[in-house]
Amino acid sequence: MTASIEEILSSPVVKNTLESTFQKKPFRLIERPGAFILALEKESIDRVTRLIILKPRGFTANHQQELSSHPEAMEATIEIKGAVGVGKKGYHMIKNCVEFRYYPTKHAETITAFPYAKADNALRLVKNSRTKFKVIKPNGYGFYHNLHNLTEKWLVLVLNKKLDLSKEIDYDLLDNCSDEEKRFLLELLGLVSEKGDRVFKEDRTIVEKIISLSPKNGLPVLISFLNMPELGRHEQCTVFAIILKMAKRDKKLARRLLTDALLRNTAQPYYLTELIEKIS
Repeated sequence: MTASIEEILSSPVVKNTLESTFQKKPFRLIERPGAFILALEKESIDRVTRLIILKPRGFTANHQQELSSHPEAMEATIEIKGAVGVGKKGYHMIKNCVEFRYYPTKHAETITAFPYAKADNALRLVKNSRTKFKVIKPNGYGFYHNLHNLTEKWLVLVLNKKLDLSKEIDYDLLDNCSDEEKRFLLELLGLVSEKGDRVFKEDRTIVEKIISLSPKNGLPVLISFLNMPELGRHEQCTVFAIILKMAKRDKKLARRLLTDALLRNTAQPYYLTELIEKIS
């Protein structure tokens, strides 16, 4: 019988890792399709340390055959602590436990609705526990990647990531919206900050309302929302997908607004470029 995440978190070895990593500061638990991410409630603006607990046969991207994009990171390192069991006081050494699938550059074919790469031509490295290695480098190495648990055991990894300093949301753009539009947009921002891409399942009504807003008023605000903090829930990619849906209602306007944002460098160039390509 597979252990629960609550049982894994209660293991003495995981408790010790949490204490040494977060220094008893409040942290949040985020569930992804193949993993759990533990992160401080209040993170540094330029560097973050997180714990990744891979489910048995789990992975860090949305799907096994996708690679997540990481425009928020300048560089990142993964340390594989090892396998963990219920009640265990130490990590179990295990060989060939993590597969690192990646592209060595930022250039890759992405899927239709999100800025994630297809894994068809990705490179592959297999790592042992008690190993530390770079998953992202400043030259674009690992910009798209996925980590796979090759075992039936729970694995604990430590992520250290240096962030590319985030641009800020321009709240003044909301002044061009009606009171109702402003209310919907701010509600969406709060939900995406709290839930990330879960809004597509749990808050479909507000997503549909946003997509139905005037693109002239809604798109500039949504483009600015791409600058929201990355908290491990695929927040920017969620906004990306909503922009894409709204943009299809007025492609000419969307291309103009996105191109202008790219020229003025008011949002992450990667997302803007991907959006322009996908609506062309």
